[in-house]
Amino acid sequence: MMKRRHFLKSAALAGAGMATNLSVLSSWPATAKDQVYADETGSMPRIGNDLIELGFDVKSKGGLCSLIDKATGYQFVRHQQASRSLFRLALRRQKDRQVEWFDSREARSFHVTKREQAGGTTLVLEAGSFPDRRFTVKVEVTLSGNSNLSTWHMSVAGLEEEAVYQLTCPILSGVMKAGESVPGEALAVPRVDEGCVFRNPYPVVDHLPLMAGVGLDTPQVGMGEIHGKSPGEFPMQFMLYYNDLAGLYVACHDSKQNVKGFDIGKMADWEPNPVMSISHFPSEAMGGMQRLTTTPWWVFSTAIGMTVRTFTRHGGRGNGGAPRNFGSGIFRTGCATG
Repeated sequence: MMKRRHFLKSAALAGAGMATNLSVLSSWPATAKDQVYADETGSMPRIGNDLIELGFDVKSKGGLCSLIDKATGYQFVRHQQASRSLFRLALRRQKDRQVEWFDSREARSFHVTKREQAGGTTLVLEAGSFPDRRFTVKVEVTLSGNSNLSTWHMSVAGLEEEAVYQLTCPILSGVMKAGESVPGEALAVPRVDEGCVFRNPYPVVDHLPLMAGVGLDTPQVGMGEIHGKSPGEFPMQFMLYYNDLAGLYVACHDSKQNVKGFDIGKMADWEPNPVMSISHFPSEAMGGMQRLTTTPWWVFSTAIGMTVRTFTRHGGRGNGGAPRNFGSGIFRTGCATG
């Protein structure tokens, strides 16, 4: 049995191996209405339907600043003062093989448009004119009328003698804050044939944040973090946040099996509050255009109203390929120190 401290530690975990073939069998019941609205103007462009609404901050060049569950009215982005960004991009230069980081907030141009097509509406966020660079980054967020799942597709165009090393998007900040949890707040992640639930994951005692220590009864001072790669330690490409009112599902699928990084913890040089993010590591190709998805599968999906005991995994060892429950008997409940 894996020790709990292996899940909350300040170290990225390298990934290797094949991802598990899986089906996530859960969805909030759809309504009879199918209206999707999108507003690309103003200081907070938004897209939504009867189930979900997403809002983006123009000041931070597209950082997610609002995520509302329409069924309960719950606003997931509770801490509006938290730093936010649409993406973080690392490019490897051909001349010296060094990696250079860019943040959407550094873009000198930012445009938002909307596009309607069969099956949904898309909000297109495009950032460019970075200092001494010609590349642009486009993030397309698509929503259909009868779904609480938003689909994100990312692409980088205008590369010269450089290649995409890492693109971190989406970035969800302001959802959690150390010492300010909401009733029932918890995180759930998959980990190599098992998973873990962290209830009240970011407690503060005597003005000090606590994280898991050597044992369950020996917490230590610090902010816990979760890091994992898929293929690798994350056999399923998703993370869950939920509380007594609503739940948030963050996942991706890549038919080419490119490496993905799943992270919950401090982001770069931002303030010390937990941030959820997914990083994409495509095959490095110098110059031209790189699209981070080549299939219509989800890159980023959110589901409002998910529960942690509704997952089915196919082809598990020892079950002859039949579905087996990936629920309460597999997810272990951590103590309130992580």
